[in-house]
Amino acid sequence: MLRELRAVSEEYEQRAIVDTREVASPLQFNVHIHGALDPFSRVGCQEFECRAVRADRLARSIGLIADQVWLTDLVTDRFVERGRVTNLVLDEILSDVLIMTRLWPLIQAGVIRFRSPWLAACTDCLERFDQGVDKVVDDLSGRFIKNFDFERFAESGYRMIVNNCFEESVSFINTSHVGRVPRRRLAQDFIYSEVRSALWIAREASLGRGAIFSNSRFGLSGLLQADRSLFGKELALDAYDGSRSFEVPWVSELNAGQVLELRDLASDALPQFRERMLANLCVPRSGGPSLSAEIIASLREDAARVRSELKIIQRSSAKYWKTTYILLGVGLSAYGIAADNPVAGIGGLLPLIQMLMQHKAGHDKDLATTCAKPAYVLVKAQDILAHAS
Repeated sequence: MLRELRAVSEEYEQRAIVDTREVASPLQFNVHIHGALDPFSRVGCQEFECRAVRADRLARSIGLIADQVWLTDLVTDRFVERGRVTNLVLDEILSDVLIMTRLWPLIQAGVIRFRSPWLAACTDCLERFDQGVDKVVDDLSGRFIKNFDFERFAESGYRMIVNNCFEESVSFINTSHVGRVPRRRLAQDFIYSEVRSALWIAREASLGRGAIFSNSRFGLSGLLQADRSLFGKELALDAYDGSRSFEVPWVSELNAGQVLELRDLASDALPQFRERMLANLCVPRSGGPSLSAEIIASLREDAARVRSELKIIQRSSAKYWKTTYILLGVGLSAYGIAADNPVAGIGGLLPLIQMLMQHKAGHDKDLATTCAKPAYVLVKAQDILAHAS
């Protein structure tokens, strides 16, 4: 199938390059993913287990709170660039397919979408962009060069280890150009690649009126260096660092299909839930307990309170309607036997019907208020897990 897939990919890639970028509504929250947060990225651990963890985490976190999640379409590129078919090539294809199946419910629903990494641009625009990247990399290289370690690998290779710049330390193994390329240059090339991709995706995010999420300190620092007027330096870096270990109770156990179900069941609560989560991403951490822990503890407490409120509403509603139906049945029987004039019988029911309507309106209002609370998301996540077990 690879020959046919390559032909289809080439045709699709040509169309995707000229596709107009979609601009999000002011009420939408669209997220563009950068770095190892993207399970299709070649940054971060490439073992399937680690990629699967990243895919599941993407679905359970950003896939829940965002209206749309945009990933760079690297899969099409891989089909176009394929050379001779080897076992390694087939393993990479299978790995990409399996990762996509984990996200498929959200992809099929249009929550997770792909954009082309290519863009038609004139030479002058591209040169200005690259000059901006060069300037940012020059400013950052001195600060981050200490995060790189190098080790010999076998007899003709090296291992480059990047520390404290992603969720975990990342190793890159190469068996060529040993001794011919200075180690500092190798580190600078890596920083350049991360900064350039972050600025490129940030451009896409600005065109689509979205936000960029990344776990790469290189990329985030490059964004801050390029435009300090948008954020405070310490504020944004601390916020994104804190987001790495952010896990929501019960939601962290859902798969992509269950996340999609949760988005539907708790749709009224998601806007407030999103703001609660984003508040954690916008506040620097202190020396004491992290804000993430405080928010999680608060959400768990609120979830218990919301479930209690739902039970009270359900019990009071059931008791009220049971009593009302008994009265209504007695009324109909009495009027059916004793009343010769059916109009009088109907008139006698009108106050009772009005009382029912008023109760329903009050019940619906109480239920809607409770279901719009952020913790309702956790309550429905619990229910989904309970039904699945």
